[in-house]
Amino acid sequence: MSNTNRPAKRTQRGFGLIETIAAIGILTVGLMGLAYLMGQTLKTSHLSRYISTATILGSEKLEDLNRRRFTDPAVWAPDGGSAGKLDSDFSQTVTSGAVTQLVDYYDTIQVAAANGSFNETIIGKDAAGVTQYVTVTHQADGTALSIISPNPPAPSNDVVTFNRRWVIEKDPAGYPVGVRRVTVWVSVQSVSGLQMPAYQASLVRP
Repeated sequence: MSNTNRPAKRTQRGFGLIETIAAIGILTVGLMGLAYLMGQTLKTSHLSRYISTATILGSEKLEDLNRRRFTDPAVWAPDGGSAGKLDSDFSQTVTSGAVTQLVDYYDTIQVAAANGSFNETIIGKDAAGVTQYVTVTHQADGTALSIISPNPPAPSNDVVTFNRRWVIEKDPAGYPVGVRRVTVWVSVQSVSGLQMPAYQASLVRP
């Protein structure tokens, strides 16, 4: 009797246990790599945001000091010397003309985003040495609202804190007599998992 009419035996029985484990392992490695890549992308995005904010805060302070008159104690410095420090928070009593006051060469800025606006709170002192909080709210339409208060703003989950320091130099080496060089240093306070570089910039006033 011929066997040609008998059905062929099946040679494929689906995935076995070993093949299934191997497939799960490959999938797990792939997902772990994807998760790592997403985490690195998120860190890079945050890093770029913080560096950009530090740059804005540094430029903002340079512009503020550049607008002040030479007689303002905030931009005073001894001939051939400097006032302020970049490596530590520093204050000193300054006499410029008929004005004597305590000058802080540092401040702290808290930055947060809320409802499409950008909130910047500068923590410093008034002329009497009392701590004050100046909160500037930058709206999406380009307008800004400033509020001065003796109390800190309401806490927010997305607040990032920056430290800012500056130095005023009068007649620095290598420059013509009569100029002042202003240097501003900005750093972000410790952010978990990120190594944050400090921002530093200078300008020279004739």
